[in-house]
Amino acid sequence: MSNKAHFHPFSVLVEFIRHLKSWFFVFVLGYINLKSSAYFWLGAGSVVFLILMITVIGYWSSYYQITNEHIVIYKGLVNKRETIIPYNRIQTLKQRQWFFLKPFHLVQLLIETAGGDNDEPEASLPVIKEETVQLIEHYRRSNQQINQVEKEPEVVPTSDNIDLFDLRSADTDEQTKESKTVSAQYTITNQDILMFALTDLGMMTAMFTLFFFLQEYLPKKWFDKISKESLELLQAGWLLTISICLIVVVIMAAFSVMKSLMKYYQFKVEREERTLTIESGLFERKTQKIPLTKIQGIKIKQPLMRKLFGIVSVELSLAGGQSADDMDTSDQTLYLLPIVREYQVFTTLNQLLPEWQFEQPDLKFTSRDSLWYFLRWKLLAAVIVTAVVSYFSFRMASLVGIGIVLLSLLSAWLQSHFQGYAIQSTSRLCLQSFKFGTKTMTFVEKEKVQAFAEKTGKWLYQKQLGHVSLWVKASLADEEVCLRYLNFGDIRKLKQFYREVE
Repeated sequence: MSNKAHFHPFSVLVEFIRHLKSWFFVFVLGYINLKSSAYFWLGAGSVVFLILMITVIGYWSSYYQITNEHIVIYKGLVNKRETIIPYNRIQTLKQRQWFFLKPFHLVQLLIETAGGDNDEPEASLPVIKEETVQLIEHYRRSNQQINQVEKEPEVVPTSDNIDLFDLRSADTDEQTKESKTVSAQYTITNQDILMFALTDLGMMTAMFTLFFFLQEYLPKKWFDKISKESLELLQAGWLLTISICLIVVVIMAAFSVMKSLMKYYQFKVEREERTLTIESGLFERKTQKIPLTKIQGIKIKQPLMRKLFGIVSVELSLAGGQSADDMDTSDQTLYLLPIVREYQVFTTLNQLLPEWQFEQPDLKFTSRDSLWYFLRWKLLAAVIVTAVVSYFSFRMASLVGIGIVLLSLLSAWLQSHFQGYAIQSTSRLCLQSFKFGTKTMTFVEKEKVQAFAEKTGKWLYQKQLGHVSLWVKASLADEEVCLRYLNFGDIRKLKQFYREVE
């Protein structure tokens, strides 16, 4: 047992940077609109000073204590709060290590429990020594071992000079040594990260989001000037316009590569006994330990662009609070394998998760003759949009209408072509769907399915068609996996699979 102690003094710097980051856009907008005014610098300086004072006060009013049964965190100057976390309630330990903490062997530790919040971890130790993390991991494994011993009907030898806890501690130390043996490992190279970044369509979405954000808050005259110059470019000729578009694409690709490199540099996943350890990051090294019992499902995703190169990504659906990272709240995706060759995916998964016994599913494609049902509502939307645009320009409406119809036809065909399912065993189900330009193959065990629903409509019932939805636990909410326009025979098979008792 340790005494109450403050976090490492470096926690002041880490928390100060975190608070400054939350004020970053306020400072930028203030500088753009008030850069020539002394009020901006006075206000900015006051905010920085206030943040510094709050951070220092927070440091002196926060303590932590490590015992052999639980972790205790004390916070608050006026409203004091005491958080007690037993080791047997810990589901995930996440380590984060900025580059300036590494020489001092310091890390930030985030602790998630079964009842944690989806946005924040149950507890955060801002900056502590690596040996403290090892001590916490040791106590956690010791408690797991003790719980197993208590459940087993063993006769424990007694003696005047043998303590029961010491006996269990010896067994636990043995298991801890064994559990550190890595049974499987997967890493990705910088070339893989480059391929991942260049085929990531998420950067395009992020750029559009940033554009609309800036349009809302930046001076209107800036965008008027950009619009004027854009029209002049179009009038100057198509060659110059294409050149500008290519430059924009190159800039977006460069940003995507930098983001992926910072996030997935030296990505590594290891299997240690009943735990997966995922580690990655350039400037900030992140380590997450995931117990196998927390895994609810496996998703293999393949956007259209990555299909051209024969690569896929593998994601994990986890139970409990999957907290948002303080420095990256935009993406909640937890990759087990960010990028892997399509022909290697099942071999690699079997090395990391041999209990699942993955194999290529023999999918039954259910909707290849139901293209019209996937297309009809998209065509209706195309007619409405075209009618609205035609009010302003008939020529433009024709181009927009043709474009929307072609995109709708392609989207509907992909949805109907790839949708399917495979019942791989009495307990394993594989569902495949296509949505937002990405083919997703979901593997789930029957016991992990939270609910099953079927529905149909008056006109679909006459055609013997309906929809099926399954809900799988993901973070603190349930994630819906849906198959649409299935015939009643396939719906009965899926319902029988779900209701059948093994």
